[in-house]
Amino acid sequence: MTEALRIDTGYLPVDIWLVRTLEEWRGLTEDGWPDFSAKGFTATILNKEGKQAVALYIDRKAHKTKSDFAMTVVHECVHVFQHVCTIISEDRPSGEFEAYSIMHYFGQVMEAA
Repeated sequence: MTEALRIDTGYLPVDIWLVRTLEEWRGLTEDGWPDFSAKGFTATILNKEGKQAVALYIDRKAHKTKSDFAMTVVHECVHVFQHVCTIISEDRPSGEFEAYSIMHYFGQVMEAA
């Protein structure tokens, strides 16, 4: 059984998980698998301890090229940032906070995926 990979969030009190399979999703939450047939998605979930977390799914096999994969990853990392801001009640993030956060998430997902 594989486990979802935790994405480092530095000092932020939010767990972010890279999920690659339905089995990994079920290991994190009892929430239902979102009904998406997309190459990737991002969702706020309640983990099994009842705490809000962010789950990021990328279907690596659905991408034909490296650039297609990278575009999906950066797209989903923007959504990760949006979910994190909602969870921490940050309604006016600075441009630098946004850029560095997305860059950080993107790098970790590209290395792990």
